[in-house]
Amino acid sequence: MSEALQVILACALVTYMIRLAPHLLSGVLPEDNAAIQSLMDKLPLAVMAVLVVYCFKDVVDAPVSLGVPSLVAGTLCVVFYRRTHKMMPVLILSTAVYMCLIRLI
Repeated sequence: MSEALQVILACALVTYMIRLAPHLLSGVLPEDNAAIQSLMDKLPLAVMAVLVVYCFKDVVDAPVSLGVPSLVAGTLCVVFYRRTHKMMPVLILSTAVYMCLIRLI
């Protein structure tokens, strides 16, 4: 077996295990645990904060053609999430707006 195939299989196995872990742990962890409940309440906002920071990391050095779409999509992301608290529609909408803006500007 080639080395590249071994690396691909190892990456696939690790990715599969990472995605399987929450399902395996869901039966083990108590649902009424205050720490878990607190984490479930705060994690979506933390993920959104990380994505917004990542979106803006290169805006300072970017030309206007890349900075404006990032600022518009990032602002839309924050505002829309604060209103709906639904992560997937926010991600889809802000990504679509960003992709449209980088094509237009």
